[in-house]
Amino acid sequence: MDGMPLAFEINPGNTSEQGTMLPLEKKLNGNFKISKIVVCTDAGLSSYENRKGNNVGKRSFISQASYTPEGELAPMTSYTLDMEMVEQEERFDGYYGVSTDLSDNEPSILKYNGFRWKLEDCFRVLKTDFEARPVFLQRDDRIKAHFLTCFLSLLIIRLLEKKVNRAGQKFSVRKISDTLAGMDFCSIPGEGFVPTYTRTTLTDHLHASAGFRTDYQIITKKEMRKIIASTRKKDENNY
Repeated sequence: MDGMPLAFEINPGNTSEQGTMLPLEKKLNGNFKISKIVVCTDAGLSSYENRKGNNVGKRSFISQASYTPEGELAPMTSYTLDMEMVEQEERFDGYYGVSTDLSDNEPSILKYNGFRWKLEDCFRVLKTDFEARPVFLQRDDRIKAHFLTCFLSLLIIRLLEKKVNRAGQKFSVRKISDTLAGMDFCSIPGEGFVPTYTRTTLTDHLHASAGFRTDYQIITKKEMRKIIASTRKKDENNY
């Protein structure tokens, strides 16, 4: 899905995330009828029960894991800190192993695992760009409404990002949202609207994606009404 979000789930803050994964997968499968699923997680969700639950049928997993020098999965055991060994292990900083039940070739497994950055980037956009957290609400219905608004905003900006970058550009979500926020106009009584923003390559791509332009020397009120009417018509046709 090119990093497009499909759904989200909200749980109380004191809920362990490990126990939420399998029920969420069941719900996703019921809603979207997923024929095959490969779950990519970090070590925090890589519990035995979660790996076991994703080792049946057409469900598989890829997760981060710790390994022994012999390449075996490291057992959950407490150790004393060996500083000499720590210094030796520093040579491998930035590298980690993955555990999976897939029988695909190595490039395919690494490709699947590489999709995780898209999910992590969605969380970054939600938390940083949309300021989804902290939540200054108490009622459950308002908390859910807040995150639903953030989720829909994420979906819209991802769709716009894909459309704007379809010609091979690499405009980020932050760049797109900041540019849109800065596309202001000055109202001239009896004349119309004068754009106060600077035309750039990105504004050109945004206009091309929208199907209209607003970077003329002056936009009459009649023309602005046409632009607004055209966007409403597009919205109606999408339903």
